[in-house]
Amino acid sequence: MLSYREYFEAEMRSLQDLAQEFSEAYPEQAAMLNLNAVKDRDPYVERLLEGMAFLTSQIRQRLDDSVPEISERLLDQVMPAMVRPYPSNTIIQFTPNVQNKEALEVEKGRSVKAMNVGPLNANCQFTTAYPVSVLPLHLHHVMAEEKVNGGSVLRLTFKKNSQAEWKNIDLTKLKLYLSADLLLAYGLFHTITDSQTRVRAELPGRGFITTAQPIRFKGAHQKASDNLLLSHGRTRTGLSLMHDYFCAREKYLFVEPFGMEQLAIPEAAEQFTLEIDATVSLPVDTRLGVDNLKLYCVPAINLYKEDTEPVIVDHTKSEYRVNPDRQVAEFSSVYSVMEVSGRDQSSGETNYYMPIHAMRHRKQDDRVFVTSHRTAGIDKRLTYISLNSTPPFNPEVVSMVAMITNDQYPRRFIEIGGVNKVGEDINRQVGVANVTRCSKMLRAPDFQDFQWQLVSLLSLKLSSLESVENLKHLLVLFDWSDLPENQRKIDAISGIRTNTTHRLKRGVLFQGLEITIELAESGFSSIADMYLFGSVLHSFFSDFANMTEFVQTRVVQLPSYKEWKWSPVFGNKALF
Repeated sequence: MLSYREYFEAEMRSLQDLAQEFSEAYPEQAAMLNLNAVKDRDPYVERLLEGMAFLTSQIRQRLDDSVPEISERLLDQVMPAMVRPYPSNTIIQFTPNVQNKEALEVEKGRSVKAMNVGPLNANCQFTTAYPVSVLPLHLHHVMAEEKVNGGSVLRLTFKKNSQAEWKNIDLTKLKLYLSADLLLAYGLFHTITDSQTRVRAELPGRGFITTAQPIRFKGAHQKASDNLLLSHGRTRTGLSLMHDYFCAREKYLFVEPFGMEQLAIPEAAEQFTLEIDATVSLPVDTRLGVDNLKLYCVPAINLYKEDTEPVIVDHTKSEYRVNPDRQVAEFSSVYSVMEVSGRDQSSGETNYYMPIHAMRHRKQDDRVFVTSHRTAGIDKRLTYISLNSTPPFNPEVVSMVAMITNDQYPRRFIEIGGVNKVGEDINRQVGVANVTRCSKMLRAPDFQDFQWQLVSLLSLKLSSLESVENLKHLLVLFDWSDLPENQRKIDAISGIRTNTTHRLKRGVLFQGLEITIELAESGFSSIADMYLFGSVLHSFFSDFANMTEFVQTRVVQLPSYKEWKWSPVFGNKALF
């Protein structure tokens, strides 16, 4: 997008070219205005041309801006995350008190903070993306060894707190964060979640526990509804899976066991062990410890609710700027406006404004608001609000509740362990610390027609992704990281095929689609890196299926032609 200065300079060049053409066509009139002079041009004429360029450049900029402004208003209602920055995020870990006897529940949306950070002594706040159950249980020991015939074995020993009882420990809520360098984290994810991996539970002195159904590990946070950012629920949420993959990949480095409800552990036992027997080998010279598989971790996003500065609205302007509270305005910006109310200065009545996208029956006298955004400088995003009011248009003091983000401040000044204070909505018996460095805030790509290309996704169907170029083009829209390795992964897509298939489920024959993706191994840092990419793509494709269909994904590695196949996922979308 051109800056205002570039518009002004373009208009000046255009006026000078037109003046030259005019002087050649009408030399006598041009001589009176001194338009054909290369030097010593009349300063009054020069000021006149500059004034015209000033006015016409604003008109041209407004005309150019009107097209993305229309698309932005539409996308802000149906795909809000795609027209707003991707805030800084991190992985935090809750640490229970060793004396705890029962689980402590930390709900989704709870706040954690970093206090007195950086040169401004700022307080930065993060919000948990998913619920966490902090159990009176810890990972006591981790061991990994290579098998002679290939593959690897992991043994994870879990030990309960001394005063806890197994009946108060819900093992179905276990979740592990793979805390390691990316090469090892990818390798652990592949090893633990591979379809051929076998998991068994063992009690000391009692051997392995027999279960009716096998225990399995699966990748966490891969449901379409597991998006990190806000969504109004107006469009397909599965699009957020790829957006999160490129912008917050560590969200996917979590695994959770299924089938743990089958374990009946005697109260006399203090611990149990999960043996993970895999045909996949870990990276060479891998040394694992309890620090590489962390319990009670959750992604946290740098978004939180806060009151903005009040705005005096006299209804003489079409829009008014929304500013964060002045205490945080220097390092923060408004991500979205959530609630708006205005106090009439004449009558003292309070008027409530609803967002224009609210799903409710509109009445003629309803008051609504809509927001728009502009960029100031390199890194500052400004938010404006327009109010649709009703007579009498008396001046109002408008108060707003907004989602605030601290821009790039967390990335610049918060170190590992810096997010170490729980909010008032979290039990104080748990400690907290971020175990990864805060990421950068990312902005949408600034290329031609980006927003209109997003609008085209509103009618996206799985059939439209049956070509390599279409799939690549789609993924590029969600890659805001500007990292070469992400572009290499997209470029590694070498082929895509779809076949109709059928499958019986509870005696009913269902039709489904088998999608085969060919990926070049050279585009990935390791085979395990490719496996995670394929796993997320499978979840992404599955979101397109309705309740009468299923999707099965196969990934073919090139040039080895080895294959992975993910289990079919039946859709849950209604047909209407």
